[in-house]
Amino acid sequence: MLLTKAQRWTVLQKACEFAQPPVVLEVGVLRDLDAAESDGHSTLLFWDWLIAHPECSYVGIDHAPDAVILTEGLKHMRYGPQKDRIHVICGDGRETIEKLVHSGGLNFLGVVYLDMNNDPEKTLEAFLVLEPALEPRAAIVVDDARELGIPGVGPRGKADKLWRVLQARGWVVEFPGDCMMLATRG
Repeated sequence: MLLTKAQRWTVLQKACEFAQPPVVLEVGVLRDLDAAESDGHSTLLFWDWLIAHPECSYVGIDHAPDAVILTEGLKHMRYGPQKDRIHVICGDGRETIEKLVHSGGLNFLGVVYLDMNNDPEKTLEAFLVLEPALEPRAAIVVDDARELGIPGVGPRGKADKLWRVLQARGWVVEFPGDCMMLATRG
């Protein structure tokens, strides 16, 4: 069952409230403002969370320059003084996370939203790279954690490899609506 925008917001809000995140990291930012309400709009939902929580900040990473330009433009138009807490980076998700973690530029991660091109292996790799930067109380959200009909991708979609690793490490893993994965620790 695909989730509506309101249902998706409930999952993202649950992640934010659980972790009380100083920093939200999203890999895969808004790509099309007019797209279906479930396509890339987690960026806007996270930003709305930031407005109500001035202690939080946001880092978004996307490999598509057009998505970064759109997101940057929207940030300036829509969020005024809050825009200084929103950082958008153009680059490969895993490589950029690795550079930020090793440089000390990515600390205090409370909520991580991974959208790694329908690739369960890349999703797991990204988590393993960012794991040292996670707060003791943290939440991970993965979209498209369902059957995608892609050869080699199992029944939990992008989360197919990650959810098993998280469970083995003591995270609580749930699949609200059976299309998103929410994992919490702490």
